[in-house]
Amino acid sequence: MLVAGYVLKPNGQWLLIGKHDLLKPQMFYPVQNNLTILQGDIVVRDNKGCSLYDEKFQRC
Repeated sequence: MLVAGYVLKPNGQWLLIGKHDLLKPQMFYPVQNNLTILQGDIVVRDNKGCSLYDEKFQRC
């Protein structure tokens, strides 16, 4: 399973913050790209696999 973080800019551009395999030990890792998150940007998490299924809401 892979999880990734992105910044969605107001112009529709997606910038990768970083990604990591959820099955490996979790730590803080440096980002590969030097980027600035500004007001109006949206931080998005992309989970490439369902790690927890919520029966009540029937979603990951």
